[in-house]
Amino acid sequence: MAEAPLLTDLCTICHSTPKYRCPRCSARTCSLACSQRHKQWTQCSGVRNPAAYRKRHELTDPKNFDQDYNFISAIERGIDSAARTVAARGVPLPPTSKRDGPLKGEVNLRQALERSGVVVERAPVGMVRSLQNRTSWNRKFVTSAPQPSSVLQQQPLTNPPPFSQRCISWTIEWITADGSTRLGTCAETQTLPHAFAQHSAAAAPPAKKRKPSKRDADRCDTIETSKSGTRTSPPTALPSTTAPPPSASSSVLPMTAPPSFSFYLHIPSPPPHPPLLLLPLSPSRPLATLLRARRVREFPTVYVLPYAPEELPEERYTLLREGGGGGGWGGGEGERGG
Repeated sequence: MAEAPLLTDLCTICHSTPKYRCPRCSARTCSLACSQRHKQWTQCSGVRNPAAYRKRHELTDPKNFDQDYNFISAIERGIDSAARTVAARGVPLPPTSKRDGPLKGEVNLRQALERSGVVVERAPVGMVRSLQNRTSWNRKFVTSAPQPSSVLQQQPLTNPPPFSQRCISWTIEWITADGSTRLGTCAETQTLPHAFAQHSAAAAPPAKKRKPSKRDADRCDTIETSKSGTRTSPPTALPSTTAPPPSASSSVLPMTAPPSFSFYLHIPSPPPHPPLLLLPLSPSRPLATLLRARRVREFPTVYVLPYAPEELPEERYTLLREGGGGGGWGGGEGERGG
């Protein structure tokens, strides 16, 4: 004999088989009439509470992440709509800050992004990715790009490409195969090997100096003169108190690339989230050419992996080719390298 279902598993109004669940209080109902009666009896709005507590494992759920993203975006849209309504009615508003208008260099950056053809998806103000974005309009002039580090000598560049006098200085998120993530900057006239080598050299910890020990202090007194003026000990060379500089073969950088590596651009994708969509990038072209007609979220995310395009693990990555949706939201299935 089958056991009778619990009342909590039935419709809270008519105790029949439920079909729906209230987004606000998770009460179960079986029809529209029961849902409306539930709202009247319990004074429930039926609207999801965005501030409700969630467990840690629920934060990584793409559905919950998209709900939070849409909630923040709705707040921004409401603020913009209210500002346009107030402006249309001619209501004067006090200045929100001491300095009105765009920030220094913001106009030039917007114009440069329009000329470059890069579609930048802005995150809501206050989110981590928006705060990490330091992309700016660079007016500094540099004669040539820095030479690559020793780990990048497999791709020698005899004539480093010069920086443009005015160019976009992108914020780049570097991700390696072990999951390490670092933020750096890259001028749009630079190539990825030069930018990654510059970032790795800047992130390398400085050599530590060794404190002189008591033995070193005793050795410093190598010549002792007795009362008769005779030398009692021969002079000896003083040891160096600083660590020797690391050689090119023994230098260890925290974000150095493996001996054989490739660069890939992460293509954002809508839910449901498939494996990471990666687009192979040429190591000899400048960043401005690689990002043309591409879509990024705030700033580019570049993967530095020890896999050639045809060797990418299919369970973790989906390879995209030119024309395979790399310019949009990953439209279409990825094409495996051949």
